[in-house]
Amino acid sequence: MKTENDRCESGRRDALLDTLRGLALLVIVIDHIVPNILSEFTPRMFGFSDMSDLFVIISGISCGVSQSKRFRQCGFRETQRRAFERALQLYLAYLLTVCACAPLLWLLDKELPVLNQLVDSQFNGLTIQKIVLMRHSMGPLPILKLYMMFIVATPCLVAICRRSRVFVIVGSVAIYVAVQ
Repeated sequence: MKTENDRCESGRRDALLDTLRGLALLVIVIDHIVPNILSEFTPRMFGFSDMSDLFVIISGISCGVSQSKRFRQCGFRETQRRAFERALQLYLAYLLTVCACAPLLWLLDKELPVLNQLVDSQFNGLTIQKIVLMRHSMGPLPILKLYMMFIVATPCLVAICRRSRVFVIVGSVAIYVAVQ
């Protein structure tokens, strides 16, 4: 007999969405490594985006698909609770990554001055506070903040979308146009 928890478990992942999102992230990382011969052949060099737009679109679709299934099965509260749990997991992974990388980058900075972009040479209490509050990020980690916002906002957007898809689409287009 299925329990409430079994019923609310997420289903299978969409391999195509995961693959496209992974490829977009790979291209973003390639574009952020300077100098790099591979970055000469990425879409950024041909006048298109640096793939962050594609990552954002695919992440939004992925969040919407997975959370709308959960919303139908479990309702808003359970979907929102799970979204906050997932965002917390990502936040803890972010902190762990920063804590693991910051000392290494600080040590390497003496040999590779280009790493000043990634970590403050004045690593102090204010820097730590900014990292904990996610107001300062090393390298390509800022995209994680955006993804966490997607995860937390999606249950609300799914609830709104169930009433008016047009409102969500027009709102999404308006936000996209506003940030261009």
